[in-house]
Amino acid sequence: MATKIAIVTGSPGVGKTTLVKTLSGDHLYKIVSVADEMLPVAVEKSYVQHRDELRKLTNEQITELRNVAFENIAKKDGNIIIDTHATVEQKGRFVPGLPFGAVKHFDGKLAGLIYIDASTDDILARRMGDNSRIREKEERHVIHMQRSINISVLSYYSSRLNVPLYVITNRQGHLEAAVNDFKASISDIFK
Repeated sequence: MATKIAIVTGSPGVGKTTLVKTLSGDHLYKIVSVADEMLPVAVEKSYVQHRDELRKLTNEQITELRNVAFENIAKKDGNIIIDTHATVEQKGRFVPGLPFGAVKHFDGKLAGLIYIDASTDDILARRMGDNSRIREKEERHVIHMQRSINISVLSYYSSRLNVPLYVITNRQGHLEAAVNDFKASISDIFK
């Protein structure tokens, strides 16, 4: 079986990881979180102690860790779903979470991009209600800006790489509809 890769992105708090986890029991897919791949190396190098510190690293450190993660992911085979961010916001500065040069690791294997979105108010409410993560004070206009930047990045990648882009809206209180749309997109990518 040829290796195929789907990249799933979305702003923090959009419900991306929640949707990806709905496939965790399905043995047809290997689910890989870029942050989970970066974290052990970051801890070993004493860059961070926990996951939420990753976004506070310098661009050079993030690039180093992300390249190691992407190299490791590229060695995997089968149907791979990558959970990552198109951009990472750092106090009003947006750094690439998925730089175009890094996607080269998946040359010929990338079969689709999925962008999970939600309203700015839904994202803000989810972030404020998530006690499992350490987050800075959230500002509505920054969340809105990141949503716009993310879809712009992914639209470019879709056109440049000639792969489909699926956009799924995860509305508050409508998780089942988002799960159905997500699973339909995954099925289409890996058909």
